[in-house]
Amino acid sequence: MADRRVMRRVMARAIGALVWLTPALALAQEERPQLEFSTRLIFWTGAVIVMALVARVVFREQLAERRTLRRMMDEIGPFFPEFDIDSVKRWVHAAAPHIWDGWRRRDLSSIEGYVTERFLAEQAEQFDAARRAGHEHAAKLVQLLKVHPLGLYPMGDGPPPRDLELMLRLEQKAIDCRVQPDGTVIEGSTDPRQIMHFWTLVHDGRRWRIDRVWRAEPGDDVDLRDKPPLPPLMAWKRPEDPESDSEGGERVEPDGETPL
Repeated sequence: MADRRVMRRVMARAIGALVWLTPALALAQEERPQLEFSTRLIFWTGAVIVMALVARVVFREQLAERRTLRRMMDEIGPFFPEFDIDSVKRWVHAAAPHIWDGWRRRDLSSIEGYVTERFLAEQAEQFDAARRAGHEHAAKLVQLLKVHPLGLYPMGDGPPPRDLELMLRLEQKAIDCRVQPDGTVIEGSTDPRQIMHFWTLVHDGRRWRIDRVWRAEPGDDVDLRDKPPLPPLMAWKRPEDPESDSEGGERVEPDGETPL
């Protein structure tokens, strides 16, 4: 009898517990989809934010190129034709073969009027170092593939367009290698391959000059966010004397280009 009473009490409590838990279980079943939806929403919202931040870093250069192109074509080019991207590309296409030929001959005198003193000094140091090492530079531009404008910013007192600097990334197909006197290749390849360089052009008020050229290695990322912004176009002013900044009294072409 005692065992039966105990069993009845246990059964009664179990039934009571089930009766009490049933609404809670039903409510939990109803809330579970809402919890899953909320959890997924939070997860994917965070994932989208992370991807957006990563994309800003990964595609930072492409975004900078688009902004620079827009400003050069829509805002500056109509008033200062040498800033139009087509004009810049023609200028670079004309200058690039002279640069590569100068590297091969270790002589850039043919384009002294179109480069800065800084560029000539840096190249002279590299030529001297290769000469002391006894290395020859086999350099030949096969084709200039693309010119990417990455940023345009002031680098001096101006007024603009004087002291503006334009940074470019060049994609080229070229032969670029260093060879010992016995013909042994110590760096690069004698076969044409795709090579990238960074160029910086500085404006002297009338035209562009090459200021720096250096190799762009795979994975190199350009971050120009710390560069100062461009002054408003109303503050831009040409030098008073059209020939004051041209070497040897050479006149600049009306569209801002000077043939190389």
